[in-house]
Amino acid sequence: MDRTVLTALAGNVAVLLAVCAVWDTASFWTRKHRRLQPILSGLMLAGLCLVSMSEPLILSSGILLDTRSILISVTAILFGPVPTAIVAVTAVTFELGNGGVDTLSGLVVILTSALIGLAWRRWVYPKAAKHYWVNILMMSVTVQVAALAGTMLISYPQGIAVFRMIVLPMLLAFPVATVILSQLLIHGQEYRSQYGRLERFVPQRKQGHECSQQLIQHMPDAFALQGISFDKHGRPLDCRFLSVNIAFEKMVGLNHADILGKTAREVLPDVVPTWLITCGNVVLTGEPAQLEYCAIATRQNYVISVYRTSPSQCAATFSNITNRVRAAEETSKSLLRLKSLINYSPSPIVIMDDKGRIMELSAAARRILGLPPDDRVQQQATRLAPPEIFKKVLYVLSQPKNAAPSLESIDVFEYDGGKRYFESRLFPIHAPSQDEKLFGYLAIDVTERIEIEHALKASEEKYSNYIKNAPYAVFIIDEQGRFLEANHAITAITGYAVDALLHMSFKDITPLAAFSDNAHRWKELQKAGHLNIELNYVHKSGLTRWWIIDAVKLSAKRFLCFASDTTNKKQAETELLHLSYHDYLTGLFNRRFFEMELKRFDIERCLPLSVFFADINGLKLVNDTFGHAEGDRLIIDCAMIINDCCRVGDTVARVGGDEFGIIMPKTDSETALGILTKIQDALSALDLKVNNGKYAHSVSLGFGIKRSADEDVLQILHMAEGSMYQRKLLEHNSSHSAIIASIKATMIEKDHDTGKHAERLVELSKVVAKALKLSQADQDRLELLATLHDIGKVGISDYILTKPGKLSIEEWAEVKRHPEIGYRIAISTPELIPVAESILCHHERWDGGGYPQGLMGERIPLFSRILAIVDAYDAMTHDRPYRKAISSVEAIAEINLNAGKQFDPQLVRVVFDQKIVAVLKTI
Repeated sequence: MDRTVLTALAGNVAVLLAVCAVWDTASFWTRKHRRLQPILSGLMLAGLCLVSMSEPLILSSGILLDTRSILISVTAILFGPVPTAIVAVTAVTFELGNGGVDTLSGLVVILTSALIGLAWRRWVYPKAAKHYWVNILMMSVTVQVAALAGTMLISYPQGIAVFRMIVLPMLLAFPVATVILSQLLIHGQEYRSQYGRLERFVPQRKQGHECSQQLIQHMPDAFALQGISFDKHGRPLDCRFLSVNIAFEKMVGLNHADILGKTAREVLPDVVPTWLITCGNVVLTGEPAQLEYCAIATRQNYVISVYRTSPSQCAATFSNITNRVRAAEETSKSLLRLKSLINYSPSPIVIMDDKGRIMELSAAARRILGLPPDDRVQQQATRLAPPEIFKKVLYVLSQPKNAAPSLESIDVFEYDGGKRYFESRLFPIHAPSQDEKLFGYLAIDVTERIEIEHALKASEEKYSNYIKNAPYAVFIIDEQGRFLEANHAITAITGYAVDALLHMSFKDITPLAAFSDNAHRWKELQKAGHLNIELNYVHKSGLTRWWIIDAVKLSAKRFLCFASDTTNKKQAETELLHLSYHDYLTGLFNRRFFEMELKRFDIERCLPLSVFFADINGLKLVNDTFGHAEGDRLIIDCAMIINDCCRVGDTVARVGGDEFGIIMPKTDSETALGILTKIQDALSALDLKVNNGKYAHSVSLGFGIKRSADEDVLQILHMAEGSMYQRKLLEHNSSHSAIIASIKATMIEKDHDTGKHAERLVELSKVVAKALKLSQADQDRLELLATLHDIGKVGISDYILTKPGKLSIEEWAEVKRHPEIGYRIAISTPELIPVAESILCHHERWDGGGYPQGLMGERIPLFSRILAIVDAYDAMTHDRPYRKAISSVEAIAEINLNAGKQFDPQLVRVVFDQKIVAVLKTI
């Protein structure tokens, strides 16, 4: 080490130690000179400060480093305001007299050290009940941080170089030196006070000894006095405890009586070998020693200090260092994690959550890391400093909701064998869950531009050449924003020729909407001297585009700016966010967004919440017959119709190839049914208008409604899907309806009257269902039952079904089997399971005289009771092989006569209401 450096360090250390002498001197002033004590102390400390500032450690480019911050802050916290003022004024005068590039920084150090020390003395230090050194350490760290901030007042890049050179000494060595100096002063004063009192009160030495014993007993550190026994070769055999304090008892988990007279092997079995050797050496040599110990009983870590008290005894104090040990372990873990990240190359694009966990890496990041394209995310650690990136995330999270959600900065990384500069942008990314927050980190290599900026500062000639040939727009503007100089690259960006720009100002290419924001940014540049910002500008063509500008202040009236167009990057970001939750074909929302919105709307204030499922009928047939382009057209047409029929605030999404989902908050059953009908009508109107002759725009729709907060929205989703598939059975264009068509064809082959009878029952059932105000799902189920209630007749002999005369007992018994046959067919067909029970019971009677189970009253399913009425009505009003039809009036009278016997009397009254009868007669 250079002799000058050693001399400077030694001088500063000597000055700090001399403060102890000033402290000692101040404590011996007589009572009548007490008023002069602060002034004389201040003068002596001011002299020491001048000595410290006269013997500084000289850094690069004439920058001086001394211990003034330590001396002034200790003066402030221990000596008071008067000595501090004297020292500060003296230091300021000396600093101004010396001058230099760091004068302003030095003045900041002097003033902040004094002010922080005095503030700490006034408000913080008196409140410290114990661990005064921690309090002083916190004060010192605060002072050094303020001093480091002062280095930013030194011109760039010298200020950065100085900061890097002194940051570790000032944050590590200076706080430690401050604590040591303060402890020396405080403990010295305590020592003088205690022993001064002992000398003045000799008769009270015994009482003082008792106080010392009490102090030992109640001091926070554990204490133990031990007697050491040796063998004939002078080796320690064991030690016995002669005296211990309360803290020692707590440390080992034993009481006083269980410790005294016991050996170390009995009390501290886990530390005996090291303990005996250490204590034996201390007693033999007289040299104090230290070792570390972990108490099993309390899981606490201690530093044991052992010293000799007599030729065969030694005393030990146990200082608790648990917090320090655990902090060291955590620091070690953090360093290992940080090292594992730094050992990799930087990534230009990173997606992370608000906890700093990396979710995705871009292809560019994989190339930089040298990873294969299919590498797992958990293996893609990067050399980007995670703490620095995570600070950007925390900063964005801490901003108000109305603030800009993105953060731009310049980052420096080691890459490709050298230092690389990256222009980074941190911005929020739409996450699938409200509880999850994702952020994107995008970085663009701008090393070339930064190196050119450095070259401009080093050489005027390089500056001029870069202005002419730089690939980025480079221009100089005055304090009014007028263009003074510009390179040719600005023409490619703005569209304006250089000569034209030199007659314009920055305002001329600023959009009107951005005037106020740009004016605010301009004030920031004038105040701070530098600015990095992304702004709108107006291209010569009239289009509003984006560019990012780096500006630095050259002089009071000149500002150097570097600009590059970022319009494509902004558009790519917007498109990326759009594609993350939209369907590429229809422009509707996608399934991911639908599921996210379903969770968002699943709250009480959105009830009743209606959820629709829609499925395009016959899409596969259209694709196979006319090609996928025509199939896509069908999807788009149906998507437009569905979206146009929904309300503002409803969420319409394409959730599958031919499936759509709709979420309608605050929508009851009646409104939902109206929208369903509106969609079906719109699709029919489109078919009438287009009439392409190829296919129909047919969509099966079903919906479910969540009416209370206790209901599970997923069950509502399944209900809507089930309702939709049930509708598919009744849609002619649906592949599901092929099952029904096949069964109906088989029934018609067995009995030609069955098909027409079923069609009439469907119409009659619709009228009754609307009169009973059944839900759409129940109406669909009743329609399906009316169509297939006689499905069991496929198992009855053709001879019996077509016999014109009266059936025999055996033949009638065979006919009565058709409900059970129909039930077995329906229960084995998933699409027909919802109506299987009603098929089985459609010949049951209200009085229990029906078949096959003999059920009575409301034990008979509602749909079976309704069908029994309309089936009887249709049978009586149409010809059968064994009898002629009767009039509608006679049929109604017959049914009324049998109400309460064969039919549900309440349903009979509803079905044969005068308005309904008028409609029935038309069918």
